[in-house]
Amino acid sequence: MLTNIPSSDHGIVSLATKNYNGIVKYGAAIPVTMVTAPEMLAAKTALQNAASDFGAKRDDLQASYNLFHPGMDELTTWLVTTRAVLARSLGETWSAAWAAAGFINNTTAVPKDNESKIALAAALETYLTNNPAEVRTDMDVTAATAGTMAETMAGLQVEVTNAKEALRASDLVRQPARTAAVTLISTLVANLNKKLTADDPRWIAFGLPLPATQRTPAAPQGVSVTTDSSGAMIVSCPRVPLATRYRCRMLIVGVDTKYRLVFSAPDPLGI
Repeated sequence: MLTNIPSSDHGIVSLATKNYNGIVKYGAAIPVTMVTAPEMLAAKTALQNAASDFGAKRDDLQASYNLFHPGMDELTTWLVTTRAVLARSLGETWSAAWAAAGFINNTTAVPKDNESKIALAAALETYLTNNPAEVRTDMDVTAATAGTMAETMAGLQVEVTNAKEALRASDLVRQPARTAAVTLISTLVANLNKKLTADDPRWIAFGLPLPATQRTPAAPQGVSVTTDSSGAMIVSCPRVPLATRYRCRMLIVGVDTKYRLVFSAPDPLGI
């Protein structure tokens, strides 16, 4: 029984393609009766297309974030500067005057969340327009800058929201396609288990390992710990068939909170 179906879309598509080729070549002779070649091809194609669209939508979201995050950092810096300029005339303590400038939550601190920062920039555009004495062109604390930043960031935020929704919608198509492909692969494996022996080489034509072939090394047996003349601990065990590397982890009770790697080597011996 196949227990290691790939977890990635690409891996599933690749295996489904090999499954399809195997059905085309040997399906009639075996015979494969639980999955048809057209069914496997359709499932593979559906997942391939859905995965491609999902990847494109994910790239779109990343692109929107690549614009939004630097823009928000710039807006935050500008708000901090503007807040310092206003404090010279409005004072450090919150008051109704601060509320008129857009600081409406009983604090003069720049908001933490993005929505509130954008709203504050929009409010400051109005405030600086109505209070030209507060404008500092040398520090770019102007109504025009406030308006531009508010409009730009609101637009970028919409792009992020739209990209998130598009990715979510794409995933709603991708997930059923994944499930359908994996289900067909599992059904094919169940079919082959009934028709082929564990060492039949035709498994390979379906992109599947021979069930008779052990693929994962067994757990080490006979592990021993001794000390050398300096008091260092030496860990060893007999070689394990199929194993190409041995790792040893240790936890000192009362000292460590989790196991830590002691050694990793191609031989079953380490200090």
